[in-house]
Amino acid sequence: AVQKKEIEILPERFAKNYLDWLGEKRDWCISRQLWWGHQIPIWYCATASEEDLKKAFANRKDVFYSKKEQGGWLICSQESDLKENEIEGHHVERDPDVLDTWFSSALWPHSTMGWPESTPELKTYYPTSVLVTSRDIITLWVARMVIFSQENMGTIPFKKVYIHPKIMDGQGRTMSKSLGNGVDPLDIEEKYGTDALRFVMASLCTDNQDVRLPVKAEKQADGRTINTSEKFEIGRNFSNKIWNACRFLYPHLEAAGALKGTPLVINPNLFALEDRWILSRLNSTIVDATAMIEEFRFAELSQFLYRFVWDDVCSRYLEIKKAVINREELDAEKTNAMALLASVLRQVIDLLHPVMPFITEELNKILFPDSKIVISRPWPKADQKLIDSNIEKAFDRAFAVVENVRGVRGRYGVSPSTRLKAVISTENEETKKALIECEAIITELGGLETLNVDLNAPKPKFSASTVIPGGEMYIPLEGILDPVAERTRLEKEIENAKGFVVNLEKKLSNEAFVSKAPAAVLDLERQKLATQQDIIEKCQKALAELN
Repeated sequence: AVQKKEIEILPERFAKNYLDWLGEKRDWCISRQLWWGHQIPIWYCATASEEDLKKAFANRKDVFYSKKEQGGWLICSQESDLKENEIEGHHVERDPDVLDTWFSSALWPHSTMGWPESTPELKTYYPTSVLVTSRDIITLWVARMVIFSQENMGTIPFKKVYIHPKIMDGQGRTMSKSLGNGVDPLDIEEKYGTDALRFVMASLCTDNQDVRLPVKAEKQADGRTINTSEKFEIGRNFSNKIWNACRFLYPHLEAAGALKGTPLVINPNLFALEDRWILSRLNSTIVDATAMIEEFRFAELSQFLYRFVWDDVCSRYLEIKKAVINREELDAEKTNAMALLASVLRQVIDLLHPVMPFITEELNKILFPDSKIVISRPWPKADQKLIDSNIEKAFDRAFAVVENVRGVRGRYGVSPSTRLKAVISTENEETKKALIECEAIITELGGLETLNVDLNAPKPKFSASTVIPGGEMYIPLEGILDPVAERTRLEKEIENAKGFVVNLEKKLSNEAFVSKAPAAVLDLERQKLATQQDIIEKCQKALAELN
């Protein structure tokens, strides 16, 4: 089935494990001395003759028997259990063993749907589509399910097998009770939320054989100590981001009556540039996310949706439209902005649902009370007519400018409330035109007073400079910072950091210290050195900008 591509194993390299094992088939001892399981359908009778058996099972096509080498009979009943007095005048005793766990598990695809009866579920859903499992049971479980399905059903049990990576701790060790390095999902759900756990697990589901999840013990308010990981903060923060975006829109929809059946109609004639951009980004995202799901690229999907929702929807589009939606008067522009944002968020909920099913159902119920539950809705389909690569490129340039303005503020300690001026020197007309089209968005998000875009614009005196796609940006700092004081500050920071570097390098070059210090202490010292070297590099860059 695998060689003929009737079943596809993903990633493909795991098909070799499967085929290698089947290529060296050995006898399989199917009995296990366990206290629980499917009891083996074998009975023994030590005293009966063959004539006795023929008489007892004359009309039974479901009973088979075979003579034991040591004397007596092995009897197998296919349909029902045998009684102790099933053979008149003789004692019949059942074998106490149970079937091997994997023998029972091999029945799983069809037995769960009612086999051996011909049930509606079996007719509708069999064979199934995808099996998701771990590499360590490819031979124990996957191969046996295929064998049993071919035997019992005459067909394969599933079309695709996806092998997910194994999660190790931060040191690359298998999580186990004996090592105490495992994570209890219930603890994580309680601390961070179920969707936070699910999102992080999906984001770890790469094409690698193993992935690492750094684990640390943490005392809780109730006195318990649990194992957790800082990675789950990402999932919780993302859940909060989505929730807050919907919470922003909720009171405006409520005030407009949209939560009680009053429809908000989107009017394309009122679209601003950012509206066409977000619709293009949304539909591009639907195309890419669909491909990622179909190709089992779950980590890529999670990270891709994270960036789209966090950056494009929340940090950019929602920030641009916030002033319009916050207006007291419910005019046409506000109504259209609300309607479009609601439509975008509804499709965001649909896209996120496979990764974060609980928060998406909850938000859907709150924002769209008249709609179907998310899991019953069809997967979003992209409208190719709304995808505009040119407008996406233009906005990429615009947001790069905004990020660089914010970077300058951070480097020089300039408050977000201080309005800055920016001069952009572009290399071509296309970049100039794109940035001028996005001028209002750049000035709003960047907190700029003015934006001047021109070909080969000269650098103003005492300006911070930064490279942007297609050119260079200058932020004049005269009147905002004291030139002498700022240069002195940067030079002093460089001097202090260099002093730390000298001491740390001396310490790390001392063989006596390095040979005796624990690995954790050495790592900490190396991190300190890297931090100071980074300070020197950034301050030197900032100093060069001001010249």
